[in-house]
Amino acid sequence: MKASYIDITGLKVFARVGVAEAERRIGNRFEISARLHYDASEAMRTDDIGAALNYADVTRVIVGECASEAMLIENLAWRIRQTVAAAFPQITAGSLTVTKLHPPIPAPTPTVSFTCEW
Repeated sequence: MKASYIDITGLKVFARVGVAEAERRIGNRFEISARLHYDASEAMRTDDIGAALNYADVTRVIVGECASEAMLIENLAWRIRQTVAAAFPQITAGSLTVTKLHPPIPAPTPTVSFTCEW
């Protein structure tokens, strides 16, 4: 098999992330998506949840990391990546996108996103 991964797409969270102190105090809505690479061959063959990457557990870790304040979406993405990688060592690579749904900018921009890959 060439690759296997699981996608968590469009996870809606509330976080206190922003350069302005008021943004961190009030908070904002975010959307987080992740593509997490791992060897799923045993899970596919055996139908055993213990051999799979449990996306419900990954989602809980992501939501938990959003409880801490940050100034930058880049920092939030890095913290999520670090925490997920530490909690799930079977993840060998991935990408993570953090999207601020209502950025405080004076232009008709619907969203602003940051993506990191490892």
